[in-house]
Amino acid sequence: MSQQSAAKIARKLLAADHRTAWPRRFDALLHLYLAELHDPTPAQTSLCRRVATLEVGLEAIEARMAAGEDDASLLDAYARASGTLSRLLRLLGIERRPKDITPSLEQYIASLPPSARPAIKE
Repeated sequence: MSQQSAAKIARKLLAADHRTAWPRRFDALLHLYLAELHDPTPAQTSLCRRVATLEVGLEAIEARMAAGEDDASLLDAYARASGTLSRLLRLLGIERRPKDITPSLEQYIASLPPSARPAIKE
């Protein structure tokens, strides 16, 4: 990409109406990804923009599929974008951290029916 075409793209992005859904979602995701990196380099910032773009695009494809659109090319685009998103996230070092939903012992016992609760001796 030439420097001139990159400058044109940057001007279009800055001139975009950021009140519509796509730019708002993009901005929200971009800020989330950048916050994961704490002090991102320009290269990391660039990759985060691509990640946010792919994420918004994937969400749009998911909405179309949920609405009943079952075009094979749509599924192909979704699979390709998902793979690219995964590679970019790995490259950035951003990984999925599963949320611990294991209940405490007290919570587990409280969730049992009274007849199944162990007798506690004091």
